[in-house]
Amino acid sequence: MNANSMTFGRKLTFETWPILCGILSICVAGCSSSKDSSADRPARTNVSGQVVFQGNPVAGATVILSPVVSPGKAASGVTDENGKYMLTTYEKGDGAVPGDYQVMVLKVKPELSTLPSEESADYQGPALVNMKSPGPEHLIPKKYSNIATSGLTATIPADGKLTDLNFQLSL
Repeated sequence: MNANSMTFGRKLTFETWPILCGILSICVAGCSSSKDSSADRPARTNVSGQVVFQGNPVAGATVILSPVVSPGKAASGVTDENGKYMLTTYEKGDGAVPGDYQVMVLKVKPELSTLPSEESADYQGPALVNMKSPGPEHLIPKKYSNIATSGLTATIPADGKLTDLNFQLSL
């Protein structure tokens, strides 16, 4: 195997890894074992909001809040057809733990695989990854898909009164 290719079942690139890692970290952060109970979890503030890009609601975007201070719990939500979302930390719609967050908003065009499945007679083994591939097509500016470049932040208050956390995105 050379340095420019790796074997995986689907196409992954250096551009895809940060997105995949961000989404996986949210999934892992949101998962809990059967030993967890609501009593052991920190208080959360219900948070909802809307994502708008150039004056239009953004449907199907993932909003991810990453805590500034470690350890912390990330929260995330997916926008509906009106660009509205509700944050989840442990259970659907339970909000976010009070604190300061860096925020990223991600919306990429789904990559439809044209590769035959393993069950297909045309299957020729796992695909090779092209490390020079441009990665997924971002449907909102790419800078918002990374907490280091998004410029978006949020503070979730402990008093439980924050309900709207709106993001107006631009070019």
